[in-house]
Amino acid sequence: MLDGYRRLRAAHPQYHPMPAWPEPGGFLPFASTIDGDQIGWCADGPPETWCVAVNPRHCEQGPPLPGDFTTTLLTWLRGGPAESGFPGLTGRDLHPLDVIFFEPFGPGAPW
Repeated sequence: MLDGYRRLRAAHPQYHPMPAWPEPGGFLPFASTIDGDQIGWCADGPPETWCVAVNPRHCEQGPPLPGDFTTTLLTWLRGGPAESGFPGLTGRDLHPLDVIFFEPFGPGAPW
């Protein structure tokens, strides 16, 4: 994922303003969405102070988000504002927490 971000930034720096890790303040992706958005750390300072950044697939990369990953994820899951870095799910007749599923890993799991 990090190499992909580096290639995108080299080809289109206007859409990927954050430097790539390990540069100071560099983007260090750690997850991706089903739509191809990348979620990563803004690696600036000690790791416990890193904030979250989103490299969206279909729009320009914005600034790092306020708060840590847990706060960002909970804001999004609760249908929070676009500032959470993800499109909100409000306006639909579903609440995100009503459609999330979780299956614990255990004997007989398909993976």
